[in-house]
Amino acid sequence: MKTQHDYWKEDDVRIWQEINHNKWHVWFAWRPVNVNGVWVWGKIVYRKPVLKTYVTMDDWTSYKYGTILDVLKEK
Repeated sequence: MKTQHDYWKEDDVRIWQEINHNKWHVWFAWRPVNVNGVWVWGKIVYRKPVLKTYVTMDDWTSYKYGTILDVLKEK
C-alpha cells in the first residue's frame, strides 16, 4: 500500500528528470575527469548529473562522464 509520501517521492523524481537533469550535455573537461576508465582533460566530453537521493541532497552535484558513443547508446 502506497502512502502519500511515496507519491510525493515519485513526483519529485519525475520532476527532476523532466528538467533535463537526466540528459547528456556537452562539456569542456577543463580539469581531469574519468571517462569510461580513462582520465581525460582539455577535450570536449559529455556529462549528465547523477540522481540525488535523500542522503546526498545537500552535497555537490556529481556527474557521469561519457563520449558521443555513450550518448548515442542511450537514444
